[in-house]
Amino acid sequence: MNLKLLNEPKELRIHQHLNSRMELSEKEIQQYRNLEKGYEGEVVFSELLEPLGENGTLLFDLLLEQNQTLFQIDASLLLNNEVYLFEVKNYCGDFYMDGEILRTISGNEVKSPIIQVKRSESLMRRLLSDMGGSAVKLHYYIVFVNPEFTLYQAPPSLKAIFPTQINRFIGKLKSQPAQISTKQEKLAEKLMERHIDNSPYRRLPEYDYGKLGKGVVCLGRGSLETVINHRNQVKCIKCGKTENHDESILRSIDEYMLLFPNELVTTSTILDWCSIFSIKAIRRVLNKYFTVVRSGKPTTYKKD
Repeated sequence: MNLKLLNEPKELRIHQHLNSRMELSEKEIQQYRNLEKGYEGEVVFSELLEPLGENGTLLFDLLLEQNQTLFQIDASLLLNNEVYLFEVKNYCGDFYMDGEILRTISGNEVKSPIIQVKRSESLMRRLLSDMGGSAVKLHYYIVFVNPEFTLYQAPPSLKAIFPTQINRFIGKLKSQPAQISTKQEKLAEKLMERHIDNSPYRRLPEYDYGKLGKGVVCLGRGSLETVINHRNQVKCIKCGKTENHDESILRSIDEYMLLFPNELVTTSTILDWCSIFSIKAIRRVLNKYFTVVRSGKPTTYKKD
């Protein structure tokens, strides 16, 4: 049972949109790439875990709080009264262990997943105890998913799963006879209830409406060089990719609402945001797919 699906993080989606509409600094681009790479690694591992959802319960990207301290779990598996927690890393290249510190071959220190895991494991044990799950056996692993990753000087005691071990590890779990129990369902539901949707620690570039490029972003190249062609489709003049008229407008509105969640959605605002559509087309899509919040000047809308 997949109780909480893996979704593209809001922080990553915001970076994607901003990267198309403004010039990010080198530091902001690096943050964007790190988010993108991290999510790609989580997608790879979630697909490998998927078969275990038949007899277990899978939860992805849980953000929890214990003793006023936030901690995140990339992937969780509840199986046979045991809880498996996974910290997924998509590192590429050669690294070595220096105590509990991870370093590149050139000696640069990488944020230690070992210290992160120990902290999260301790907080999770206390949280499970508070929820009446102290009898549950807890396992916590760092999973290195990138096949181009190598770690030297790793002690055998390290709670890590390396690329060459992932399939064997999952195969071992699959071979266990298991079924979803009521106790397991209730524990998973309690964890879901504790999940926090919006992290207060998101690191976003500074941006404002006036400084962002206007238009429809191409789905292929992420550029704003799109036009309406003779078939009434949105077409990128760089890559030639086309998209349905209404889908482009809806996607652009979703983008605007994500970037400016506290702003009103009006015909004139979306007309300016998309820039390539007529006011008639914008009004038609808003009236068709959205609910009128307030009639008048201006009429405002909300998503159904």
